[in-house]
Amino acid sequence: MLVTELLEGDLMKLLESERGRNFTLYEKVRAARDIAQGMAWLHHIGIVHLDLKPSNILYDASERLKVADFGLARFKSEGGYI
Repeated sequence: MLVTELLEGDLMKLLESERGRNFTLYEKVRAARDIAQGMAWLHHIGIVHLDLKPSNILYDASERLKVADFGLARFKSEGGYI
């Protein structure tokens, strides 16, 4: 059995919705911060995502964004990427 977090949808669908079209400046900054923090953590641990786009950013019920879909991701090694 696999248990995962319940997520509401992806950033692309959220941005296209009435809710997304009415984001406040604070909400836009918070969204950018969430994505940047996720990417910074990945780079810190040596992972390069390689497929960052709105449909690969998911959100939960409180609209906290999460980077997803690591199908193209690579691990950085001393000689390049694995």
